[in-house]
Amino acid sequence: MPHKTQHFTATTGTPPPMGVQPVIDATSSSNGVSAPDGDVTAAALKLDAVAKVLERTYRVEAARQSGLPLTASTIGVGTPRLQPVWFQIARKVVTNGWDPELFIRRVFHGMVAGLRPPGPRFLLSRRADEFFRTAGAAFEQELAIALRSQTNTAACSMTARQSAFKTPQDVWTSVLHDSHIPLSALFRYSLAIGISEKHGERFVKAAAWYLEPAAMQYMRDPEVYDRIWGAIIPPGFPAEARRIYARIVTAAETPMDFRK
Repeated sequence: MPHKTQHFTATTGTPPPMGVQPVIDATSSSNGVSAPDGDVTAAALKLDAVAKVLERTYRVEAARQSGLPLTASTIGVGTPRLQPVWFQIARKVVTNGWDPELFIRRVFHGMVAGLRPPGPRFLLSRRADEFFRTAGAAFEQELAIALRSQTNTAACSMTARQSAFKTPQDVWTSVLHDSHIPLSALFRYSLAIGISEKHGERFVKAAAWYLEPAAMQYMRDPEVYDRIWGAIIPPGFPAEARRIYARIVTAAETPMDFRK
């Protein structure tokens, strides 16, 4: 697969997705270089690239918001020419130095799961900006509570099942695969990998069952997950999660349509 290039400002503070080569923006003052007067080509290409990232990330997150499985049929395929609204959103994102993928994901964080996704024009609103700016802090609190709760739930579930199984490995397997226990995909994946370090291949296979949903869960806000759940997230998983998310987003990719 050819190497992808996307343009991000040096002020985003967030690394580009795995597999994406960052390119210094020729119009950015952060690198001490300015585009020649009248030369709008670099800026136009940058807006086009950001607009495409926004549009296809929106389709992925809209499908997730609706509770749909993330497949090519539910994500859909973009049109060759993006609607003008995506260039308006891209201009706002670039002006503020925001990571386009994180902007979309955090806006969706602020919404109640299962509700109908907002239209693209909502992303131009002040309410969307508020969601983006406040979602991180609110999500930190939510994740801290979730980690404590799921840790206690897993421990209690294992204790309660000890008499029903012959070995600890059977107890752990039972808990990992019981969908009625309120444990998230990322917690199950991390738990299985942690157990596999001492108890082998059986739990590597159990972890693989949850890898993709765990990756999508993590990619809601990687920086926050790293801060709050970093102690249980296996080494190497963040990079793998970015690859999985990039693959799913690429499935929604639109043909390139550079405008002069």
